[in-house]
Amino acid sequence: MPEKRHSPGKKILFTGIFVSGSFTLSVLLILVVLEVVLRMTTDPFVTPGYTRTHLERRDELRPNFQGRTYKAALNINSYGLRDEDRPISGENQAYRLAVFGDSITFGIGAKSEDTFPKLMERILNDAYDSEIQVFNFGVPSYNTVNEYHLGRLPNFAGKNRFPSSLPCLPITLNWRIAWKKIDIIP
Repeated sequence: MPEKRHSPGKKILFTGIFVSGSFTLSVLLILVVLEVVLRMTTDPFVTPGYTRTHLERRDELRPNFQGRTYKAALNINSYGLRDEDRPISGENQAYRLAVFGDSITFGIGAKSEDTFPKLMERILNDAYDSEIQVFNFGVPSYNTVNEYHLGRLPNFAGKNRFPSSLPCLPITLNWRIAWKKIDIIP
């Protein structure tokens, strides 16, 4: 029986398929090994899962979450705030400040006691005789427009879970970009 010979074109095609398949498998194997090594030797900057989806506000902090942000401990209390669980003073017992904001207010990378709402609370309590409570309502990726249009500020006042004497809304550097997107400023 005569030996079956492949045409030169088929031989080149089979060689090309074999080489490209081998190359693809090699690249995939290298990527898988690299992924495993990186996952075993590095830590994420922020423990995943500290936020959850919210219908009105896009996302919110997950209550009772514990993790870390860079090297600092990250504890979200039962109210969904970056603060320890503590009683909320009644209307006439303390002056209450609610600080809304983004990752700067939240304090990415900072210990809870070093976030600016906590620093503000310490400074104010040292300066005045009456008790002052400052609540950190910061959520990373929020900006002023998100807080207003997604209902964060109106809902804060309406739900009355945290009767506030003064809501504070720090304006961060990204406000101008966000307001330009919705044509509030030229």
